[in-house]
Amino acid sequence: MTPLSHRLRHAIDSVASAGFQLSRDAFEFLSTLHDQEVDKWIQETLRKASQMSPKPLVITKDFLSVKTSIEPESSPVSSVAVARVPATDIPSRIEVVLDSINSIASKAVLIRS
Repeated sequence: MTPLSHRLRHAIDSVASAGFQLSRDAFEFLSTLHDQEVDKWIQETLRKASQMSPKPLVITKDFLSVKTSIEPESSPVSSVAVARVPATDIPSRIEVVLDSINSIASKAVLIRS
């Protein structure tokens, strides 16, 4: 889990202080933005939400994208291909480096009477 940036933390505080809640998808959307964009999105969203009647209780991603006139800056997207390979298809590479049976074996003698 990555730590929250200062701007994102400040944005969440601003939303809560204004009396709104931030949905999970809105939070995930804001966390994809650059720090400079987060402030713009939150200011615009809070301005529009405050003017609505009745005011929304929760700010969702749909509300963010529909109610704001700001377009997110495009950022390069990196993708990683993930292939699932069954464990039976991976060859085992087991090598005994040290046989410690002689060093940990007990040298004690058991005497029965």
